[in-house]
Amino acid sequence: MSRKPKDPCKPLACAIQDCLKGHNFQESACEQVIENLRECCRKWKDKSLVCSGMLERPITTEESNVQSKGAPDIKIWKVTA
Repeated sequence: MSRKPKDPCKPLACAIQDCLKGHNFQESACEQVIENLRECCRKWKDKSLVCSGMLERPITTEESNVQSKGAPDIKIWKVTA
């Protein structure tokens, strides 16, 4: 019976959720935790399911065509090859 390998970045994804919950979902308070997950995803993106939704860089307003009304701090990320 083979065991499914553990996702190397899952603990970091869980840490983000804990951080956001503990800081009233203020992303700016969890920037280091988010960066830790990005680092993990750079290393393990091909082996981590968590990283399948992780994006490499923020999308500019021009790229996104998103009108942000009342949410000036919103960050949208784009996958780059």
